[in-house]
Amino acid sequence: MPKLVVDFTDLVEWFQLNNHVTGIQRVVRNVFAHREVFDRDDIVFAYRLRGDLSFRVLDKTLVYNLTNEERLLFSCRAFVQLGAHAPAKPNVFQLVRAAFKKPKKIIPWIKGKIGTKFQIQNRISNLSAQPSVPLSSTGLKYITIDSEDTILVSGAFWLFHDTHYVIKKIKEDAGCKVITILYDLIPITHAHFIDQGFSQMFKQQVDAMLPINDKLLSISHHVKNECIAYLKENDLPVVDIDVMPFGFGTEMDVSTTDDDEMRLKKWGLDGEAFALCVGTVEPRKNPGLLLKVWQMLDKKHGQKTPKLVFAGRKSVGVNWVFKEVRSHKGLKRSVKFLNSVGDSDLASLYRKSKIVIFPSLVEGWGLPVEEAISYGKHTLASNATSIPEAGRDAPFYFDPMDPNPLFEEVDKCFSDQDYIREREKRVRVLGSVYAKEYTWENSANQVLEMVGYGEQST
Repeated sequence: MPKLVVDFTDLVEWFQLNNHVTGIQRVVRNVFAHREVFDRDDIVFAYRLRGDLSFRVLDKTLVYNLTNEERLLFSCRAFVQLGAHAPAKPNVFQLVRAAFKKPKKIIPWIKGKIGTKFQIQNRISNLSAQPSVPLSSTGLKYITIDSEDTILVSGAFWLFHDTHYVIKKIKEDAGCKVITILYDLIPITHAHFIDQGFSQMFKQQVDAMLPINDKLLSISHHVKNECIAYLKENDLPVVDIDVMPFGFGTEMDVSTTDDDEMRLKKWGLDGEAFALCVGTVEPRKNPGLLLKVWQMLDKKHGQKTPKLVFAGRKSVGVNWVFKEVRSHKGLKRSVKFLNSVGDSDLASLYRKSKIVIFPSLVEGWGLPVEEAISYGKHTLASNATSIPEAGRDAPFYFDPMDPNPLFEEVDKCFSDQDYIREREKRVRVLGSVYAKEYTWENSANQVLEMVGYGEQST
């Protein structure tokens, strides 16, 4: 029987140092955590450890658990334990030689690796107190790939530098099909926003990986068009690309509102009206635009300026953002950064926010936009790249290079209660339509159709 092998390598890698999902891993969770869709004999969940030249069986329960906050801890522990089996074989000669040639670079890298190893060991110890998830005996069992099978690479394939080599070798040996989900080409198309080393590595991985595929799934029409243009410009084979439909909202079970006030108090936001910006704090997310807008608000309203909350981890290249906030009296008073925000915390922030703002300059999709709409919030979104695909007709769109229209809209939202009520009413109506039309379960089923497994019997 032909089987679909879904590669979750990046998910196993992600949970080595994280307790919740964001970005790409959040999409993977939303699509593949549907037991009713993927609990079939012809679908196998799989992963690789560093150094593996073939796939191992991944217990599907670990992925299904990711939509439940309590069971997520069980899966987190299991993922960390799986990752601990990865072999560690550094080339000592190469490390010593590199240390003499570039000590300023290699020594921090070694310290980082040692620190990461200790972090993982600490996570194993800390999570060991949690009840273990009932796993099958297939945790370290290898999978045999046959000629009629299909490998679906579901996540961030560039996390392992040997992904393209291993996938190509498996395809050559077995004669199977390979399909990859492509989330964006931002490190290539907008390299000025990204660390140069990562951008170069990403391009090498993409150039080696894309030609292996029999088909690609992109997460938006914007990404599809960019990918086609990139393949042609670089004389790479142009394969069929289907646009993978996204569901609406989140699949995480965070329906309770009991702890909202407690969380707001913990963050110093109780009784405060605030605007919310969700996403990693990094240059392409355009945090500088919001700081400009809030400086304009502070000039007009002073101490009555509403709060601005950034919910997301800090990335590289944004030290100036935090420095500017610390050095500006008004910003220091009104801007707050919340790092490592889990699903329940994020749900509370969405529910209690006055508005949600997404000022990004470039995206592959724009998941926080549709999440905000699903919570019935008036959403102010950049009109750049793929973001209108995510927001559809619900948001107020603005030019991410011009602070003036955004300032006027934010000021109106916090000063005119009738206006914000009307906007929220409109968003709720549209959101209810979107919720019925675009579900993550439908997205999962359509992904199976696109990879040729929609009609097979369970």
